[in-house]
Amino acid sequence: MGGVTGSPPAGSAGPAVTVVGIDAGGGPPHPAAAPVLAGARLVVGAARHLAAVRLPAGADTVALGPLAPALDRLAAAVAAGTDAVVLASGDPGLFGIVRRLRAAGLPLRVLPAVSSVAAAFARAGLPWDGAAVVTAHGRDPRPALNACRALPAVAVLTAPGAGAAELGAGLVGWARRLVVAEHLGTDAERLTETTPEAAAARDWADPHVLLSLAGELGAAGMRSDNQP
Repeated sequence: MGGVTGSPPAGSAGPAVTVVGIDAGGGPPHPAAAPVLAGARLVVGAARHLAAVRLPAGADTVALGPLAPALDRLAAAVAAGTDAVVLASGDPGLFGIVRRLRAAGLPLRVLPAVSSVAAAFARAGLPWDGAAVVTAHGRDPRPALNACRALPAVAVLTAPGAGAAELGAGLVGWARRLVVAEHLGTDAERLTETTPEAAAARDWADPHVLLSLAGELGAAGMRSDNQP
């Protein structure tokens, strides 16, 4: 695993909110997460994430629904010098909560875990340093579909109504191999290789990650690195 990312600038003073990623691949949290959680007085996260870690006795918890109340609690904790932790899925800097927390002006330290995208490619046994990563979560899915049509290797973070069935329907007639990774890191995990036509004709469990591939990664004509 990499080191701590997203730390406040050198020379900055005062406490920071620590964002802890919960491994999408089913592995343990970042090695530095245990002492951070042990000292937390406020822990914010989805109910499933709060249930996934050992929390210190007496810590206040906020189960995420609307984000605004949680942001207010976190800002108050920073102002009071209270140790606060936010739990998030995988690498929270990848289409995750880090962007929203930064936009709210909160100082952050980030302890990332394996992202759902990294876990999906790993389960498929594929390298992914030349792949594009896009999201259809909470936004118009057409840019994600266009990326799948235009690029040879794309990972899509899906959402209900903008998942493998809908994107598969939009890729009918395109020479694409699809890999759908459902419930990564859980007992219900399932990896399915399929065609656009077959993907469009069935229901898929949420959450899932869709890989759209024009061929094996590293094949002729495909990017072999992440440089433009």
